[in-house]
Amino acid sequence: MNNTILVTSEHKKSDLIEAFYGRPALKIQPIRAHSERHRIVTCASIINKSNPMNTTITAILKSISMGSFVNLPYEELPGEIFKYLRQFEKSGKLRLDANPLSRYPIVKSELKSELAQLNCMLMYRSTAKFLIFQDIDQIVTPLLGHQSYFAEFSKFPEFSIMQYNAFINTTHGYEIKIGSTKTYILRTPFDLNSEITPMFSDRLNKMRISLKRDETNIKTCDNSWNCDSKKCVGADVIHRSLHALYSYNLHQTKFRQFRSFDCSS
Repeated sequence: MNNTILVTSEHKKSDLIEAFYGRPALKIQPIRAHSERHRIVTCASIINKSNPMNTTITAILKSISMGSFVNLPYEELPGEIFKYLRQFEKSGKLRLDANPLSRYPIVKSELKSELAQLNCMLMYRSTAKFLIFQDIDQIVTPLLGHQSYFAEFSKFPEFSIMQYNAFINTTHGYEIKIGSTKTYILRTPFDLNSEITPMFSDRLNKMRISLKRDETNIKTCDNSWNCDSKKCVGADVIHRSLHALYSYNLHQTKFRQFRSFDCSS
């Protein structure tokens, strides 16, 4: 079975130009969706230094404790945080995802997260029952009080897309308060043209949850992601491009391996 697609430039050219330049071609390797099955997958926004570290780690741990597999897109992480999250990745509880991968830098963080979450949807829509789309510093807490997301979402009437309450950390400590932000739940198979079902309650404004301080305590890092080692980890990628006449350009970017570098660089 051939797992590559051969793309060629088909602009009309004179015989002389084509004889000189030839017909450029690029082999593209389609990315296969993840085969492992999860009942719940959290498609998080990109993890970055704009969010307090304690809030972010708390949200990740909460999703895992509620039975969700976490797809965690990143660009670069302090070495200590990377090692900490790799423990969960090795145990099958999350995936560090070097997305979005692009030959050209994407400046807007919102666009980066939207592309990363779109990639997450494509990778898991056939193998997960529910997909949760949330900001990395938000915590989704069940309205009905169930101890897992799957038990909670299964109790609601049939829906394709549901708008849902979300907890968000509004302090510098470990107490989590309700914020006005909401998240989205997709049930698979889903119809993206269907109406959004609202599912939230003002009664949550009086609720609080607390997590043990040592659950998110990484002693060598502060809440601004500054760690003692001053080392960061990012993705080493490779670019393949098809360049042809008339400015025609098609490219594919692939993850190769992790790389370590000084955070200041």
